[in-house]
Amino acid sequence: QAAICSGSGTVRLPAMPAAASVALQANGSAWLKQVELALDALPEVQQPADAVCLEAVPETIAHLRLSRGVPECVRSAAKSGHFCTVVQVSAFGSELLLIPEDVIAEAATILADRGHALFPSPRVCEPVPWQADQVPPSDPILARQLAGAWSLVQREEPLGTVAEEYTEGTGPIRLQSPGGVFVELRIPGPESSGHEQHQEGSFAGRCCVVASEGQALCTHLRGIDYQPPRAKASRTQVIFGASSLEVVSHPVGEQRELWARVGDDETLGGVVALELEAEVPAPKTPRCGLWVFIGDRFARLIGPPHGSGLISGTCCKSFAQLQKLRGYAETRYEVMEHYEAVSGIVEKPGLLKAKRVASHPERFNKVFYNASDRASGSVERGKGSLVYTTASGRKETWRILEWTYDPFSAGQGKADAGGDEASSSATRARSQSSVGASGDEGPPPCLVSPSAEGAEGA
Repeated sequence: QAAICSGSGTVRLPAMPAAASVALQANGSAWLKQVELALDALPEVQQPADAVCLEAVPETIAHLRLSRGVPECVRSAAKSGHFCTVVQVSAFGSELLLIPEDVIAEAATILADRGHALFPSPRVCEPVPWQADQVPPSDPILARQLAGAWSLVQREEPLGTVAEEYTEGTGPIRLQSPGGVFVELRIPGPESSGHEQHQEGSFAGRCCVVASEGQALCTHLRGIDYQPPRAKASRTQVIFGASSLEVVSHPVGEQRELWARVGDDETLGGVVALELEAEVPAPKTPRCGLWVFIGDRFARLIGPPHGSGLISGTCCKSFAQLQKLRGYAETRYEVMEHYEAVSGIVEKPGLLKAKRVASHPERFNKVFYNASDRASGSVERGKGSLVYTTASGRKETWRILEWTYDPFSAGQGKADAGGDEASSSATRARSQSSVGASGDEGPPPCLVSPSAEGAEGA
């Protein structure tokens, strides 16, 4: 067994072959030594916190860290390139952790679940294609069923315990194109308290859905995220209703979400999916972004790419836990400075109005873009891309991924997008969920719902 000892006890990890490992040991930097000497004068030295930050350093440094005080087989493994990394604890104490390279993502998941943070995240996270154009192909029929505008009605965690519930379309919204590009915005409304205003949880990326043993399984590749990344990509099972989705975490169903379709159940209306390529002037921290239109709704999210920055570059179980470990001011500054999230409606082609703006409740129901008013910005469409100039003069170049209508140009024919039916859709979704649980009407025959199975077993 491999294990890490900390102030909270021992975290045990899977059995480890000696030839492929990751090492974890104390930070021996000069400034830390000075702090230790200063603390020697105190009658009692404080123990390290239960949760700590673990830094994955380059392999060349790993070889140096492991050159003494370890078995010959471990040194040989490091020299032959079998080591993934050495992780240093930025806290007091001396600890050593050896992790098999082939279970590094599982080990990082265990450590994150215990409250620890690991950085940089690309060295410990599951290697997956985060770029949208590298994602494996989806089942086209299932991808078309997932496409549309969806509003969260209810979330259970664990199953059977309601953690969130929304009415009248006030919950998080998700827009997904037929190609799998999605933006899911979890922005507190203008009526939320001050504490809730700091709980943004929006993310965007590419969704890959495939059929497997009678189930629709989705892998969500989050390229931009307000929350720290987990070591393994999020996977869910999706159950399709007439105007709803039941989404259960996979393979262990510890969480369930119910989503209601917003707008027309039969048609998507116009679809536009854009990917940010460049910004002028270029920000100090490079950013990526996705902008999706479904009918008369739009959602856009911009932020540091996966593995970059403090938030996206740290593997941790939640933003709140990251704040405890790295400080409120530093994490909050990055959110305010480098992230943007906006959801809104297309009142008519050429007129976009923001309904929610992350961290800025005062911008509720404000004009986001007006083609008839140059002061609000401008849009120039070229071959395969468009340039959006904001009201402040910043230029954003967006690559066109999908385009079936033009929401930016005044006078263009608007696609049939359907009306705002979040409230009625939410009611239908609740009704269908209740029917499925009672056994009167199950999900489509080719898809099996874990929650429905549990209801029938009861």
